[in-house]
Amino acid sequence: ELAAKCDGEDDCSDQSDELDCGVKYQLVNGSKPWNGRVEVIKDGVRGTVCSDKWDNNDATVLCRSLGFINGGNVVVKGQFGSGKGQIWLDDVNCNGNELSLDKCTHGGWGKHNCVHDKDAGVQCNNAVLPEVTKKPNLTPAPTDSIRSQLAALASGNECNDFTWL
Repeated sequence: ELAAKCDGEDDCSDQSDELDCGVKYQLVNGSKPWNGRVEVIKDGVRGTVCSDKWDNNDATVLCRSLGFINGGNVVVKGQFGSGKGQIWLDDVNCNGNELSLDKCTHGGWGKHNCVHDKDAGVQCNNAVLPEVTKKPNLTPAPTDSIRSQLAALASGNECNDFTWL
């Protein structure tokens, strides 16, 4: 039986089908931690955001969701290079008060008429939330649990026998 990834059901005894689920945001290829191309990791699959209709309200929501309390600004298309693979969001339209991009209106997950030359970039204002309320690091160091899950994946465990993108 094939395990269904990210369906909310633990189909595997090691729960490997429910790892890396949900939505996370990162900035990549920037010169500082507060600027870069916007990347989305949805259910373990990395992708980008198209800059069609991308404005300062969208940038502000993204920056605040990453812990930059004073929001941010749009950066000219292509300044941080082109992404690869999936384009997750297009026609994002935030009013500026949402908690994250997925709470803004958009064209639908994975639905776009875009190319990677138009990947969105931001320059966040670099004041961050106090350490007490700051969001956790999205790329933690591997733990023993993660190491054992990776070892199970490498060994061909039947629950880990699906394609990782």
